Amino acid sequence: MRILIVDDEQLMRETLSAIFVDNGFDVLLACDGKEAVKIFSENDIDFILMEIEMPEMDGLNAYQKMMKLCADEKKKPYIVLMTGKLDQLEQAKKQGVKVIEKPFEVNKAVSMFLELKREKYEIFR
Repeated sequence: MRILIVDDEQLMRETLSAIFVDNGFDVLLACDGKEAVKIFSENDIDFILMEIEMPEMDGLNAYQKMMKLCADEKKKPYIVLMTGKLDQLEQAKKQGVKVIEKPFEVNKAVSMFLELKREKYEIFR
């Protein structure tokens, strides 16, 4: 299963990437929403973990653009956004987006995606 990790902080991308690779994920990385949408449009991606506040294009706008590119429900990825700001958290929840509040325990995030990975395998068997 492939996950796209999107964060403008290089250390966060690298840390999350290493952890997800160790848990059996194929990882792609992007440094902002604009790059994420490009990578998403060119690849089959199962999961996305994306920061909300980024330069070029924020995570909410990137999320909306990605959803417009998903005509096929089976190809729609599970998307979880990350933020440490309460207003962004509320805004994302109002749009029906799954959100992880920063700081978060990386092991909990990985466990959540591993569970989603198991569910996805069950659905498409």
